[in-house]
Amino acid sequence: MLDYKELFIVTCNHSGDGFRSKGLNDPMCTITAARDSQGLVVPELAPFVSYAQHGGNTRAADLPLHTITASTKDQNVVVAPTLVRWVTVKAMANSRARFLRLHPKDSIVVIIDDISRFARNVQAHIKLRETLADAGGILESPSIEFGEDSDSRLVEHMLASVAQHQREKNAEQTSNRMKGRMMNGYSVFAAPIGYIYKKTGSHGKLLTRDEPIASIIQ
Repeated sequence: MLDYKELFIVTCNHSGDGFRSKGLNDPMCTITAARDSQGLVVPELAPFVSYAQHGGNTRAADLPLHTITASTKDQNVVVAPTLVRWVTVKAMANSRARFLRLHPKDSIVVIIDDISRFARNVQAHIKLRETLADAGGILESPSIEFGEDSDSRLVEHMLASVAQHQREKNAEQTSNRMKGRMMNGYSVFAAPIGYIYKKTGSHGKLLTRDEPIASIIQ
């Protein structure tokens, strides 16, 4: 991104392998299929200081800090980059064999914000950890310190087990709520073309006609 000489716009609410972007001077779409959300990408060299409480404004790190603030919640955060060789967990989980063949014994660092992001269950967690270790990789997280001693592994496996339980419990609760709502005569699946879900006072979200698409389809 830093090598790009001009600003550009990305579609924020779409995922996939394809990178969806357009130039700043390209016309915006007036008809969208899924309420596209656009974001302006502006590369900025760090380090710099963020105002945090003032809309995300920034200033150069070599400028003096303000001594008079307008709010007791004012914050000043220094943003400084740390460059590491990294790979997403998705790439490791879905294509780890191919990735490791292309990067044998490289210094791979996998950074996760929480242990629940690493794998869906304890068995997959242990297997993925072994795959990463065989490649000479390192697992890092701001919420847990990973280690190779027995105590660290015990804590890690317990946290992975708790994350698995929470995921399974959430799935059970969601399934039960959907089943109960269906038994009461409500739709719980994605809205068909021509209909949208709208909140009501006592019935939650109900399917309603989405005009003019509903009339065109009809």
